[in-house]
Amino acid sequence: MTTLQPNINQNIILYLQERMGSGIESRKKVMKLMFILEYFDFDNSQVVEKVKGYPRDNKFIIYYYGVYSHWVMKDLLDLVVDKGDPYLSSDNIKKEYKQYKPSLSKEVKNRTDKLVQKFGVYGSAELEIMTLNMIGLDPTNKEQYHRRFIKDIMKEKKEKIEWENSTGW
Repeated sequence: MTTLQPNINQNIILYLQERMGSGIESRKKVMKLMFILEYFDFDNSQVVEKVKGYPRDNKFIIYYYGVYSHWVMKDLLDLVVDKGDPYLSSDNIKKEYKQYKPSLSKEVKNRTDKLVQKFGVYGSAELEIMTLNMIGLDPTNKEQYHRRFIKDIMKEKKEKIEWENSTGW
């Protein structure tokens, strides 16, 4: 049997599954948690363009169910045996990965632990609304941002606020 070496996203997903068990629920929840991990500043309780010391850039966009990354989804799907359901459990992790102990830097592991503690209790629908709100989008009109990169949306919103502050509008 060939031993596969998971990449950083896969290590994080395996660690989330290890920490949360059935609480990981679904691919949708994994996606929202991975977004928060990449963009949320836990010290200041806000979303930022780049988290200091966090080595990822998964190029998140707005998609049908909120924040989404093709890179994260590819890494997630490479980990699991497709059983036709959206759930992530130890039952559908590919056998090549089952015995693998996630390998994360201390900083990424600490961030992931904070993520699980602060956001792990929420369901995927709640996380969808929360992540959209974090970047200043109303969940009822997210379609106008469909397929746009999160970083571009955040930059646009920041520039708008700076312009409003400088002009008094």
